[in-house]
Amino acid sequence: MEIIQKLLDPENNLTIYTVTGEVTVQDIIQKVKAFYAREPTQLVLWDLTEANLSKIPSEDIIQIIYVIKKLSTSRKGEKTAMVFSSKFGYGLGRMFTAFSEMEETGIEYGSFHSVKEAKQWLGIGD
Repeated sequence: MEIIQKLLDPENNLTIYTVTGEVTVQDIIQKVKAFYAREPTQLVLWDLTEANLSKIPSEDIIQIIYVIKKLSTSRKGEKTAMVFSSKFGYGLGRMFTAFSEMEETGIEYGSFHSVKEAKQWLGIGD
């Protein structure tokens, strides 16, 4: 089974990534590149509640943002929610959001403790 599973929800113009196990920055970058290589959805939800983020140094998060900034011209003004079960993960998500704002990616990011919260913020139901 892949570390990062992808599910499309065309009705809500949503892509859901579910991460289980140990994930690296390169794993995420690979999925981001594939996402933008096709027609990206308006909304994205990253469910990282079952992810092991110990191999993601905080200083490497900026690499993901640089890739997104380079590829994201078609998603300006869109939203991505990230869901974490750990304080460490939630902190990484908040750092990611701050770096994204500094780099002016044009995408709104939110970090959450539950999928339900994330979906509410994205404006979609369960």
